[in-house]
Amino acid sequence: MLARGKMKVQEIRSTTFADEVLLRCEYDENDPEETRFSAATPTGELKVSISNPNIRGKIQPGQTYYVDLTLVE
Repeated sequence: MLARGKMKVQEIRSTTFADEVLLRCEYDENDPEETRFSAATPTGELKVSISNPNIRGKIQPGQTYYVDLTLVE
């Protein structure tokens, strides 16, 4: 794994075919984990479309997720 980020779901737009999920980095200076993350990568945004029926509807605004960057070789 190259890097790991902690992101919070800001918005979800559901369409007929997918849930469009917008996640953003958030910073809480009282959380040591977020302090370490923000020192390396203080801002970020990720937008994904999820069409897998086993996942759709399970991600909710306000939830926080880890996002891992792993090189595919």
